Amino acid sequence: MGVSRTERLLELITRVRAKGRFTVQEMADEFGVSRRTQLRDLHALSAMGVPLAAVPGPGGGYTLPYPQRPVTLSLSADEALGLILSYEAVLRDAPSPFRAPSVSAITKLRGALAPDVVRDLDRLRERVAVVGVARTYDAPFLADLLQAARDEVHLRIGYDSRRGHTERLIFPYGLVAGLGFWYCACYDYRRGIHAWLRADRIRSLERVDALEPPEALTLPEWLRRPREADPDTLHLRAAVTARGMKELDWSAFGDGLVQEEDGSGRIDMAIPVSSLDFYARLFLRLGREATIASPAELIALLRREAHAILSLYPA
Repeated sequence: MGVSRTERLLELITRVRAKGRFTVQEMADEFGVSRRTQLRDLHALSAMGVPLAAVPGPGGGYTLPYPQRPVTLSLSADEALGLILSYEAVLRDAPSPFRAPSVSAITKLRGALAPDVVRDLDRLRERVAVVGVARTYDAPFLADLLQAARDEVHLRIGYDSRRGHTERLIFPYGLVAGLGFWYCACYDYRRGIHAWLRADRIRSLERVDALEPPEALTLPEWLRRPREADPDTLHLRAAVTARGMKELDWSAFGDGLVQEEDGSGRIDMAIPVSSLDFYARLFLRLGREATIASPAELIALLRREAHAILSLYPA
């Protein structure tokens, strides 16, 4: 399996700093990619702030226009790995407004470590990986949502929910990554509640100035506040056997999942209506190791899926 583009960019900047001068074809041959792909990678590095300069004529290519000032960090390989894994957890939730800054930060971190620590780090990376729910989707307004939260301004958005398209006025408090999606934590004036809105379901966005914020909250404060009744969320209650707890993806439930002393577990939490299909797939994999008490909508969906599976294997 080939390396990901993120991994290739991290390795590319390390080699750029080591070589001083190189040609596109030399790098393409080293990475086993086409010249066009290598050019795209070099342009990506330039967009992230790496000061590449083209050298024309025979024997030319690319170079760094001035030497990089060495900076050293007194970190162990374990400490550096912890930082890199944190960044990679953000990178996994695509598309992320922090993707380019995170790749740049990882690159700078590696460049600031002592060579022996980098060698230990690379050996550790062969034994540790960040995995989770992988999704591919477009969320073109992530950066705008984040900036509006920082500027403390209202937004008028077009939003596609399971009930159809609506126009809404919201006050964003920040972005939350979970279940492989990005959510906007906001006050939704249409429903009069603090709500989660899937960022990829926002179809249009415009800033609305000169409106007073509904409540001054940081995102951690927003997350800790009691949740109002929301027609776009459902109450999930379920019991999980001890065996099921070993197979369960705990990251999908957060604080809503509690493990009992005997190893079994219980789930008590609100879930977005838009994520019913996701939770149905999770519980289908558990089979008899989990029993759902509510919501009725999830139980009905599981029954339909079970009947569909049975129909594939007639008696």
